[in-house]
Amino acid sequence: MGADILRLMNEPSTVANLWDKLRKRRSDDASHPTVSYHWFVLSLDLLFLLGAIDIHQGLLLKATA
Repeated sequence: MGADILRLMNEPSTVANLWDKLRKRRSDDASHPTVSYHWFVLSLDLLFLLGAIDIHQGLLLKATA
């Protein structure tokens, strides 16, 4: 799911906006099962701990190397 989240992060986004994008993408694609908000937040936590995403002024963005 982390890879799906990163693919959706083309620009800085709020958590709510990113959650809406992910739910829409997964509902449009039958090969991806639906996911709970709990798992979404855990995925964000993991991506943050790995240094793949960052937060700036309340917006999530892909971390720069």
